[in-house]
Amino acid sequence: WGDEAWAATLAVKPIIEIIQLVSRDTSPPLFYLLLHFWMKIFGTSEIAIRSFSFTIFLGTVFAIFLIGRHLWDKKTGFMAALFTLLNPFLFQYAFEGRMYSLLAFTSTLSIYFFVKRARVGFILSTAAALYTHHFAIFIVIFEGILRITENFTLSPKKLFKNLLDFFIIGLLYLPWLYPL
Repeated sequence: WGDEAWAATLAVKPIIEIIQLVSRDTSPPLFYLLLHFWMKIFGTSEIAIRSFSFTIFLGTVFAIFLIGRHLWDKKTGFMAALFTLLNPFLFQYAFEGRMYSLLAFTSTLSIYFFVKRARVGFILSTAAALYTHHFAIFIVIFEGILRITENFTLSPKKLFKNLLDFFIIGLLYLPWLYPL
């Protein structure tokens, strides 16, 4: 596919050139940077490129297991992971050399760390999701609304403290606002 060829062609370039080229495109750079290092190790074949997306997809399956186990129990986590593994939509993108598997993975990690209230993991995975694809903003908006509604009765000072993570995520994303 043309998009996969673009990703592969871009990922073999030097890192600074990847960032420069992507900044003129509309995509954030994280997928291309990670693919760059993956291709240095595993080569530039179609299998190597697509195996990167598949490996990330397996990470998404595991993250779904963690969410299910955290919110309910181990059995629910396994069932959720199995349904994710067999999901035709996700499975199709698991073999495409584009950023979609990474978007699913980083977004799922963001949700996992959000529900676990693990601040550092939440901030880093959410920033990674935003640096993967612009659609990650929908996850951030949802999490922000959820955080506001669960803390609706808090004083403004405590509410600000609970929203500080989102401010930090915004600061981490600030360098990419201009190319956006």
